[in-house]
Amino acid sequence: MRKAERGFALMELLITSTIVVVIGVAVATSIFQIQSNNNLNNAYLTRVNQLEFAGNQICQDVQSAETMTTEGLTYPDFFILSWDERGIGSTASTVNHMITYYFSENNLGMLYRNHWSSSGTNETILVGKSLYYDPDDTANTSSATYTSPTFTVKLAAVIDNRTETREYIVERRPSYGY
Repeated sequence: MRKAERGFALMELLITSTIVVVIGVAVATSIFQIQSNNNLNNAYLTRVNQLEFAGNQICQDVQSAETMTTEGLTYPDFFILSWDERGIGSTASTVNHMITYYFSENNLGMLYRNHWSSSGTNETILVGKSLYYDPDDTANTSSATYTSPTFTVKLAAVIDNRTETREYIVERRPSYGY
């Protein structure tokens, strides 16, 4: 055989093929791990966003509330807020509002917000998922307390076997002598 006609030997092709396969498997494994981590991070961020949405919704409601009930409630109620919306003028009527935050399932469930008013409103929305609520686990559970003038709510969410907590401290709005 002449040098100009010489091609790759079978051994060279086998070694090259093996190297290409090893590199391909390594790249595919890396891509799979990156995708898996990306999915976990997206799920984590979704739960954190829901946790923060729930906290922000609660803070807005607390700012409107005149009375706050956090003690003496039975499951599934988490806390209750209420206030009166007073009309203007001699013929205006007062509208009573009550917002009840409650859990749907024991320990790891959904937090709902029910808004009832004497004007006919009765709507329920979901404000948080995967929230941890176990009254017997006072150190780690979601909780709400009111010591005038401060309303404190701690929300705990379980995300991929990790607990993420946020605490919101809201000062009660001043009374305007109604």
